[in-house]
Amino acid sequence: MPGTNSTPRNRSGVRRTPMHPRSQQTVERILGAASELLAQSGLDGFNTNAIAARADVSVATLYGYFADKFAILRELSDRIELLRDEYLAERFAQLPESPDWRSWAEASIDGLAQFRVEYPDGNELRTAMVSIPEFRALQREHDDRRVENLAATIRSVAGDLRPANARAMARVILIANVHVLDQACEDGGIDRRLVEAHKAMVIAFLATVMD
Repeated sequence: MPGTNSTPRNRSGVRRTPMHPRSQQTVERILGAASELLAQSGLDGFNTNAIAARADVSVATLYGYFADKFAILRELSDRIELLRDEYLAERFAQLPESPDWRSWAEASIDGLAQFRVEYPDGNELRTAMVSIPEFRALQREHDDRRVENLAATIRSVAGDLRPANARAMARVILIANVHVLDQACEDGGIDRRLVEAHKAMVIAFLATVMD
């Protein structure tokens, strides 16, 4: 049956793009319901019947737009990753012109923590992306791109740092950000003690090449 497969059938699973305003509203309602359900119930409670009921649409209507629950996960992930990429691109662009890289790093981490509060389904989406083989590869692509961008940003200040070393440093920071900030923001708020400790760790790490 649709929605019960253990692996996604294709990369997107989006059956048709809504053109009419009413259809667009229906898709947004489905995605909004899916996001809420994922944040509240996690992957265990995430299925097309529950999403359709929460969105107040029939399951047949849902399947008219999405092949299965994996297609919905992919769409949600694509949207949140795009927003995260836009935020990071803005932050990375600011560092070369920032007079104080420490303040830049602190503000960037604060922004990433706030991002998790504003998009509480992000943790569960990441869990899904790394637990499903096809999606795992896609998540790795996202991470690799961010590593390259952060490494280039670090080298814009620490110009004598070798590219391979910059990439290693960027990957360590990325991994630390994900795990520390996920825990700091897991209850819907922000554990400031964890965030501040994380800032101190990242700044001490960057200081070895930035100063």
